[in-house]
Amino acid sequence: MPGIFAKSNVPGIFVAMNDSTRNMRSRGKRSKRHGTGPIAFFVPLFIIALGAIQLVSTFHTYALNLAQLNDLKNQEAALITKKQDLENDIERWNDDSYVATQARERLRLPR
Repeated sequence: MPGIFAKSNVPGIFVAMNDSTRNMRSRGKRSKRHGTGPIAFFVPLFIIALGAIQLVSTFHTYALNLAQLNDLKNQEAALITKKQDLENDIERWNDDSYVATQARERLRLPR
């Protein structure tokens, strides 16, 4: 029978094992193999928490970038409007009749 002898602490000496001793040894090995300790619980929990933090951080950065993009689009629209107003002013000042009218009003000259 191959499994009834176990090696003792003394070199070269084998001790006969009965069924209860064999069962106790195999039970001890099984509990260590299953990994039901607190480490087996907390390590995956820690990894999941780290993943959740990373995901929240990513969405937070996305929201900040989206808000910044919207602000820049609003600034662009305001600048386009201002540019159009300035171009209209340039066109008016290039008109001789507008310049004459402005000069009369500012110098309070009669028509």
